[in-house]
Amino acid sequence: MIKPQSSKDFIGFALLLEDVSLLDAAHQVLNAQIRNAPKFTRGWAELAAFYNRNDSSEVVEQVFQKGLQKCRFEDILESISDIRCG
Repeated sequence: MIKPQSSKDFIGFALLLEDVSLLDAAHQVLNAQIRNAPKFTRGWAELAAFYNRNDSSEVVEQVFQKGLQKCRFEDILESISDIRCG
């Protein structure tokens, strides 16, 4: 399973899912200037638990399933390459 490692990857998957609350969470990760983002699954679990109050393991699984069904990980990275820190 592919595990994105950077805060840009969080934004990429949030955009892919078109989920405003996750997108806001991802922007906050960037704006806080976290240099070493947590591993993808743990990071999404924390964001989901804090912002959505959902079962975080379920959210993580949905992110992987929806994200990886729609396109290759490389395509996601290309599509977010122009995102800038605020």
